[in-house]
Amino acid sequence: DDVHGQPRVKLYRDKQTNELKGDGLVTYLRIPSVELACTILDGSPLRPDLSQTMTVSEAKFEQKGDYVQKKSDKNNKKQKIAKQEKTLGWGGFDDLVDKKKLTVILRNMFTQEEVENSGLGFVAELEEDIAGELSKLGPLTRLKVHAHHPEGAVTAMFKTLEAATACVEQFHGRWFGGQQLYAEFWDGTTNFHVAPRESAEEEAARLERFSQQIES
Repeated sequence: DDVHGQPRVKLYRDKQTNELKGDGLVTYLRIPSVELACTILDGSPLRPDLSQTMTVSEAKFEQKGDYVQKKSDKNNKKQKIAKQEKTLGWGGFDDLVDKKKLTVILRNMFTQEEVENSGLGFVAELEEDIAGELSKLGPLTRLKVHAHHPEGAVTAMFKTLEAATACVEQFHGRWFGGQQLYAEFWDGTTNFHVAPRESAEEEAARLERFSQQIES
């Protein structure tokens, strides 16, 4: 919030029941932060037990009715902008370093057979093991195992360019779990999230729920 300095998060409720619908809106100060959130958080577990994953995408707004421009205080607006610049001026990812150079994509870190034959704790344990190894190169901001990616992809975001570069240099071509790894900087656009495959029973149940929603 540009006035109170608090996070701007809105949760939507059903108008009839007032129950939470499961949708939310998060506002960022910078556009690059939106792009990064969509790439890193889309498909991430909502809670540590991995029972739910989030769908994260850029919000789309449609104008309803005639547009009425609000009067604004130019001086107050300049003060808000200066405050925002100071907040983001700590040398974070929006200003000094290209996010693509801080984010590394590792492939062949695991196989689908390992995911399918292991319990629910496999992904969490794998993330912990990889984070422990990568943190030796420098502090991590985010690490995500894309459990259903066919190439065993892992996204690792570092706080420094030096650590990210060292990761690419040390892990590319390295052998891990009987597979040769591929390490490269993120291209800034590719989304590595892959939805889990449904069984025939799960697909039938989903279609039945959808049919009931349409009828009601």
